[in-house]
Order: sequence, then C-alpha cells, then structure tokens
Amino acid sequence: MTRLVLLLVMVGLLAACSSQQEENDGRGLLVGLLMSIGGDTALESVEGVRSTYEGAYAGMPYTSEVVWTRPHRVIFKLEADGFTGQMGVDNGVAWSSFMAPVARLRGAARENMMEWRHHYEVFLVRPLLHMEGLEIARGPTNRTGGRVVRHVLLTFPDGKRYDLGIQVEEGKSTLVMVDGDTVLPDGRKGRFTMDLSGHEAFDGIVWPTTVHFRTYVGKTVIQAKTETVTSIQWNPPVTDDTFAMPEMTIHLGVKSVKEAPAVTGLRTIHTGSPKTLDQTVLSLQRLCFDHGFIPMGSAMVTFHTREIEVVYPAEVPDGPGPRLPKGITVVTRPAMKVAAVMCRGPYGTADVKALKALQEWLKEGEYEMVGAPRVVFLHDPNATVGEDQVAEVQIPVM
Repeated sequence: MTRLVLLLVMVGLLAACSSQQEENDGRGLLVGLLMSIGGDTALESVEGVRSTYEGAYAGMPYTSEVVWTRPHRVIFKLEADGFTGQMGVDNGVAWSSFMAPVARLRGAARENMMEWRHHYEVFLVRPLLHMEGLEIARGPTNRTGGRVVRHVLLTFPDGKRYDLGIQVEEGKSTLVMVDGDTVLPDGRKGRFTMDLSGHEAFDGIVWPTTVHFRTYVGKTVIQAKTETVTSIQWNPPVTDDTFAMPEMTIHLGVKSVKEAPAVTGLRTIHTGSPKTLDQTVLSLQRLCFDHGFIPMGSAMVTFHTREIEVVYPAEVPDGPGPRLPKGITVVTRPAMKVAAVMCRGPYGTADVKALKALQEWLKEGEYEMVGAPRVVFLHDPNATVGEDQVAEVQIPVM
C-alpha cells in the first residue's frame, strides 16, 4: 500500500513537472524571441510606436498610419483615393470617423478596437513576459521543407487565445505567424491570421515589414489584405490631443433642398417593428462581407405606405455576381431632389422628430412632397453609442 501511495505521488510530481516544463518551454521561446528582436534593455524603453504602411484591400490601394502607446491608446488613420478615415482608443473610449461623422463605438465594434492592444503586445514580446494573468503554454512543432516553426499558445486575461509561430534557425528566433480569436465589428466571433515576413531592424529592434492579414468566420474569408511597412518610430512624441476624439463638424437641424446622389446596393424589405431595423441593417452588412462586396456608405431606409425598404450601399462587381439569399436583390436608386435635415440621437427617436419638423417646413415653402420619406443612417446602430448616432432625413420634392 505504501509503495502504491509513493508511486501515485511520483506520478503526480512528474505530471506537475511536465506541466511546468511545458509552461517554461513556451516562456523560454518568448525569451528567445525577445533577445532576437532586440533584447530586454532595448525593449524596456519602448512605451509606444508610430508605424506607417502601404496596402491594398479588395484592389483598392491605401496608405495608413498607426500610433500606439502603453497601456492602450491608439489612433489609426487611413487614406485612399477619395477617402480618409480615422479611429482610436483614448482612456477606454473607442471612437471612429470611417465613412460617417465621428462617434463613440460600443459593443463588438469597441471590442474589436480594444483587441489592437494584444497585437502590439505580441509584436513587442516584452509586455507578454510581464503580464499578470497571461497563460503561456508550448504548442506543437511544425517541420515543412526544412523550416522548423515552434508554437507558443497564449490565453489573455480577457479570454482571447493566440497562437504564435516562431521560426528558430541557427539560434535566431523570428515571429512568422500570429493566429488568434477576434470579434468582428458586426458581432460575429471569428479568427484572424497574420503571416509575417521581411523582418528588418529599425533602430536596433526587429519588426516584420510585410503582413498578410486574413479574417475568418468558420472557413469563410471575410477580409484579406497585404500591408508593407514604410516607417517605424519608437516612442513618438504624443500629447493628449493625439488620441482625443475629434469634434463633430456637421450642421444639425439645418433644413435645405439638395440633389441626393444615386445609390447602388443590397436591398431587402424589413419585416417587423421599426425598432428592429438595426438587425436588418446588420444582416445586409454581413452579406456584403460574406459575398465580397465593399460597403460604400450608410444604410438608407425608405418608409413606403405598406412596407419598409432597406438599401445597404455597396460596390458590386461587374458581371454575374454571387447568388444571394431569397429576398435580397441588387438595386440602384436614382439621384433625386430631396428636402433634407441632419439629426443626432438614438435612431427611432431623433429621426422621427426630425421628419415631423421637415414636413412642417415643406408645408410652409414652395416645394411639393412627391415620394416616400427616407432616412439615411450615417452610423451603424449596432456599433455606435445611441447619443452619437447621426441620421439624415430626406423627403423627395419637386
């Protein structure tokens, strides 16, 4: 009996040692990576980074800039042909001005922005070795074509899990792959993969210069892009204004008559209460990503007498397109003259009041209402704080 007890104790100790060895192996790989990219002394002084990129998404070339500082303040700016946008995180507040007036983010869109912190923690390595609550484990080793890649598995305190692929060759470690959990801005859970190459030293710290980035939901690729680093600056000079959400510049409550442009996009009929319009908008947004369409603006909702039509603007490829679900079509709504007014506040409240005010204004003027009223929701209602949601109410006139 005594021998059996001793045997069980020894087995338990061996299992514990094995588990600890696995942890140490994973941590040891991170230490080796830290030393290869610059060493503890060099990385200890890094409190932030400014990086610039050139890339292409769905055939559209762009340039971008990211400024990130610890513990997590970030601003991302992007420029493309005829388009500029920026988004950021400042003291826990995530905001965006992409294709819409600046507004605070909520829900999955905010969570997606908060994930950026983990990306920089992984690239700089040192924060991982000093993070409380981070679980580090050794993953498998892959050997293909003479290349040996060892994996480190990370579980962050927020529950996100990352798999780091580290190539070890002649005593030098190189981070060549990052695969991890993500939440898409539309709320779906997925995974992302970054394939990293072209590592170069910037002021003594090694950084990948080419990133092939893909986002998946299941086996479906939702996003794919390639970026090339054009510059890296450690500890860039920043102030509180660097990350602060800009002031909104649109004019609210000003009524006018204008020419509204033509709109092409995915169309469906909303069934249900107007209070659930956000779910119909969300379903069209997801269809855009899943079928390779590029979102090109804000959802337009037309309130006909017997039905509510929703059109989600998108760039549709020429020729035969993908097969769409029943009830979804691609339409083009022509340009037309409209009376319009901007309003801000929770959808279903602020826009209703603005519509009544616009109708009263038209009764006193020279224009005649000739079509169903419509509302262009400039913000995604699922991703934007209610008080910041902006809409343009329109009524066709002649």
